[in-house]
Amino acid sequence: MTSPSAAPARSPTGTFDAAIATLIGVFFSLVYGALAWRVTQGHFFEHFNLVFDYDAPAFVDLFTHGLRGRADQVDLIGRAIKHPLASWISLLTLPFRLFGIRASLSAALTGAVAGGITDALFFLFARLVGSARPESILVTLIFAFGAAQLFPSILVESYVYAALTLMITWFLLALRYGSPARMTVAATLNAVLTFGVTITNAVQSAIAEFFAQFSAAPLPRAIRKTLLVGCAAAVLAVAAIAVTWPDAIPYAFAHPAMAVRVIYWQQTKGARTGLGQVLLTFFGYSLAAPLFTTVPLPEGILMRDFRAFEMPLFEAAGLFLWIVVVVASAVVAVADESKRKLSAALLAAIAFNIVLNCFVQYRGSLFIYTPHIWVAIAALVAVGISAWQPAKHAHRWILRGVLAAILLIIAPLNLARAVETVTLFDDAKAFTLPHAP
Repeated sequence: MTSPSAAPARSPTGTFDAAIATLIGVFFSLVYGALAWRVTQGHFFEHFNLVFDYDAPAFVDLFTHGLRGRADQVDLIGRAIKHPLASWISLLTLPFRLFGIRASLSAALTGAVAGGITDALFFLFARLVGSARPESILVTLIFAFGAAQLFPSILVESYVYAALTLMITWFLLALRYGSPARMTVAATLNAVLTFGVTITNAVQSAIAEFFAQFSAAPLPRAIRKTLLVGCAAAVLAVAAIAVTWPDAIPYAFAHPAMAVRVIYWQQTKGARTGLGQVLLTFFGYSLAAPLFTTVPLPEGILMRDFRAFEMPLFEAAGLFLWIVVVVASAVVAVADESKRKLSAALLAAIAFNIVLNCFVQYRGSLFIYTPHIWVAIAALVAVGISAWQPAKHAHRWILRGVLAAILLIIAPLNLARAVETVTLFDDAKAFTLPHAP
């Protein structure tokens, strides 16, 4: 890739792009929904940690009972720490529940729709930053079929909503790039939502806000305005938490020792992997699902996770092509002055997640965190593609060929692994350890 002359920071999208985005959203909502429906036919929602350390039963309760799904006061504090506003997702599952659909399926179908909306927004993001329509479609399909987007969209947990709020974060940055006064209220509200789903993702909201301000203001003013927006978001978040968990806050003040103990036990514990495994998972398994690693757990469950680099050679080849595209996109995007701050924001978000998850891990499980970084990685590719303006049109077709090759290699294999996943829990013997005599 070669660096182009300065290109517009974003290109307008029209009715045709909106129609394509709608088709993408509907298509993937149906794909994810079919797989999500299938997983509800087995025993998946009867146990914790069957896949990727997902706590699906607890989140079914949270997403369908909301403020009424309260086990005890200690559990309230624990939930309020990591996912302080996630119970409001129960409003999203309400349409399904009103039709009499059972809780697990309502939560699963709502997550599938959230995944489809995320994919639609990703396409619009790619068009906003200036990627041509064919490349935007291809990179969106890679994103949507990527393991880090596919699996959270079919298995109930908080991660699909984390990806959605992060996608909104970067979409709003693309809209506000160069004009940060636009849609400040929307960005502030989305920062509250992003924090409410997963508290650590508030850092990505702060990064996006800073670079939105920095795209049109000198550094001191950008910092000052970012702090003002951050203070507004913090006030709104505190008010929302007080409404969401009215019992937990008085309990914490009445039993401070217990509250401190609960907060302390929220930290991850046990052995951690090294930087190499973090990079392999975030840049490798986020795209291409390897063969499952079976992890025996003390509670008598066999957990499936993506931990070992075990995949067919041609899948590894597709992954290699993707890594080349990611690195080239980062170089080209940074070299383009009109895209430099936008790409710097995405790179900062990627770096933050890498550093964070070198420390924040639980018994070696890393794939669960890939949705927090996959949006930024794929968005960086979209920005890099928009920044590349080859002198010969034939070179553009080479890029399209590479993206198409990645898609044709990865999508069928990831779908096959997803089908394996949703049928894996039909028989309890497939995921439970035999009892000792």
